[in-house]
Amino acid sequence: MSKLTITILSLNFLFGITALPDFDSFNWKNIQRKDVVVDYFEEDGVQWCRSYLESDYSILEISKVLENKSNYPNVFDRITETILYTDDIVHIKLDLPFPWAGRDYIIKYSENSSENSKEYNFIHHDDLGVPVEDGYVRLHRAAGRWKLIKLPNGKTQVEYIWNGELLGDFPHWALKLAWKEQGSEVLTWLIDYMDDINEK
Repeated sequence: MSKLTITILSLNFLFGITALPDFDSFNWKNIQRKDVVVDYFEEDGVQWCRSYLESDYSILEISKVLENKSNYPNVFDRITETILYTDDIVHIKLDLPFPWAGRDYIIKYSENSSENSKEYNFIHHDDLGVPVEDGYVRLHRAAGRWKLIKLPNGKTQVEYIWNGELLGDFPHWALKLAWKEQGSEVLTWLIDYMDDINEK
């Protein structure tokens, strides 16, 4: 690896991700084929992960849950707290299994919609100067997107993309296992929550 490449990767790590890549152009590599599919792709030193499934719920129904960020701790089991600084800037705190410290990140959301799809893009937002609490590791390059796509069969494809870095003392060899678990958990929890509220 050249010194220039190392320098670029180091600067990318120090200053975070300033723009999202074109996820739809990635040549994703599959690591799980079940009801929830999980893929990954590495670009410019960032390990992006993607999970997706098909749901019977509509884009409108799913988007109502995703847009209610203050309710995330009731939807996603690993999220212990969400703090809304503005409508689109959110501080999210996560509980990781023992023996690892919790993770947290502050992200800014943007939304794009078309006739048959809806996207929620998010990228780390460092401008608030919020200190890192004891017992947490700040994910300074948190970024990704939610994408909801209306399929010809009447179902909705729910896609979740995230930066797979976990930092701290998390072992590199265990990352793919963590990606499969996270990708499966997040979408399973989302659909389980929707099943619960639609039964009431």
